[in-house]
Amino acid sequence: MRNFTIDPDPSKGGARGDVLEKTVDYFTDPAHTNPSVIVGYGTYPSGSGGLWLYTNDGSATGQWTSTSILSSGNCYERSRAITFPGQTYPNLVASCNDKVILFLNPGNAGGNPVADAWPQQVLDGTQGAHQIRIADIDGDGKQDIVLSASAILGVSPNFILYQTSPTSWTRINGPLVNGSGSLQDDVDVITVNGATSIVGPAADGSGVYWFSYPGSRSGAWPTHLLAAAGTNSMKGVAVSGGTLNGKSYVILAANEDYPNPWPSGLVYYAQPSDPTQLWVQTSVDSTYRAVHEISSGSFGAGPYFIAAEEEQECVSGQPDYHASVGCRVTLFQFAGNVPQQTQLDPQLRGTQNQSVIPWQGGILVVGANHQVYHGYPPLQGWIISEP
Repeated sequence: MRNFTIDPDPSKGGARGDVLEKTVDYFTDPAHTNPSVIVGYGTYPSGSGGLWLYTNDGSATGQWTSTSILSSGNCYERSRAITFPGQTYPNLVASCNDKVILFLNPGNAGGNPVADAWPQQVLDGTQGAHQIRIADIDGDGKQDIVLSASAILGVSPNFILYQTSPTSWTRINGPLVNGSGSLQDDVDVITVNGATSIVGPAADGSGVYWFSYPGSRSGAWPTHLLAAAGTNSMKGVAVSGGTLNGKSYVILAANEDYPNPWPSGLVYYAQPSDPTQLWVQTSVDSTYRAVHEISSGSFGAGPYFIAAEEEQECVSGQPDYHASVGCRVTLFQFAGNVPQQTQLDPQLRGTQNQSVIPWQGGILVVGANHQVYHGYPPLQGWIISEP
């Protein structure tokens, strides 16, 4: 494992605002060997916000520079790369200025992704989102966009943007808990018994639910309780899904909701023989707090997930500060049913949103703290080789 710095101060002393959306992909390299990074900024507590593209001098561990894609605006909270058939370069779907916007990579039109403007296509002008996932939901071979509700943006419900073509999208609200309750602030796409499904925490804190695709865009999604909150609210827990032993599993982690974060910390739930029943819970580490995003996937010998704690865990005087633990950025790789952990940052300084791509037989991780609480500032990368 190797760690490197992309930008020691991505917020530029606060001039760009809080460092929120991070997405690593091959935005500037048609050979898909040299990665670049797009960072989206909020406007809290001050700053211009906007979107910035980071490119390097030919090596991921070399010198990086940034150029503006969007010079200002509140880009809260996630962004994802998306590439359409026949294209070479990834585009970007981002939540900016309470809208869902597709930023079109000029490289696909013969332009220069670094020097030329990225045209904007507003996919939904009514609300932004806290989480964004890209997946083919309706099985038509086209990538759709799944979006959660957001507590801070004050928007509801969660929704799906179904793609008819890259220039034609249809918004459908849901799936919703019991037909009315939204999924907030996270959501993911999993496969249950061969069927595309969506999983996420209910906004009322009652638990985490999964929903199986009803067979049509406008159909009612069957609702299933995956994990019940009991006496402790699961409002806003971080969620990510993967595949273990041929079946889905779901990782849950305590997020940044105060004053009472989910006490179970970091847990994974395995799919039982009857997935409509409560899933099988295994505790990973109950001390985890303020996990803002979980990344999951597979490389090497099997599945992995990454759980990272935000800066408020290790900044004295801030919510959920626990000096004896620090802010962990941890890679968990399954050995059988047991996740083995590797600390990516031995100094325990944390990161907020992180983005991951396969790279050189392993994975490349990019992340940074949001800087609202003035924690460890750098935008950084981790190269994790195949074991």
